[in-house]
Amino acid sequence: LINPSASTSHTEGNADVYTFYMRHLDSSQAIISSDTLQGKIAVVEAVRVTATVDPTLTFTIDATGVGIGATPCGLGAFGAPAGNTTATAVSYGSLALGSANDLAQRLSCVTNSDGGYVVTAYEDLPMRNIADGTTIPDTDCGGNGCTASGAGTSWTTYTASGWGYTMHNINVTNPIFSYGNYRPFGSGSSNAQEIMKNTGVPTATERAYICYRLTASTTQQAGNYESKLVYTATSTF
Repeated sequence: LINPSASTSHTEGNADVYTFYMRHLDSSQAIISSDTLQGKIAVVEAVRVTATVDPTLTFTIDATGVGIGATPCGLGAFGAPAGNTTATAVSYGSLALGSANDLAQRLSCVTNSDGGYVVTAYEDLPMRNIADGTTIPDTDCGGNGCTASGAGTSWTTYTASGWGYTMHNINVTNPIFSYGNYRPFGSGSSNAQEIMKNTGVPTATERAYICYRLTASTTQQAGNYESKLVYTATSTF
């Protein structure tokens, strides 16, 4: 019973049955044959229970908390253009020249991967006039020299045209940088930059605001401008 071997005719799932006897001893340790009880015990394999938890990853972009009157990233209350923000579009409309034009989206990510996740972003091209390709350049943060891969710097002068962003962490475990510091988007997939991540398993969905800033000088060529941003969420194993 301590370590039984299966019988030669054993079939898995069918118990091998053993007989045992329980006897009493008298005061001299002799067996009292008349006081004997026979029992049976069945020995069968342990049942192995298995299950698989598949890896999961969820990433969403939405307009929650970034509509008219919202104040993400420590910015002043958003005006009417914020009402046009959706999960797939950020529409500034007519820009205020020589001023900071700010809009935002909310990013959310969760995974069950033991290495967590990372979200990257890049622009396909700088903001370009769709008629002739004239650009609003990637920002240098008002002359402060910010770069796509740097920690970001303050951006407080808006006389020059520029396009960039900052991040407002809500509950991301490993924030990349914080609002008040800006940087331009990397151009092309080879220059994609991490914007939010967790190096372990998140305990809940993690969220951050990404706040876009667009400035146009008083001499910026008139026209309609656009750029496309590509976000990639990856589980880490």
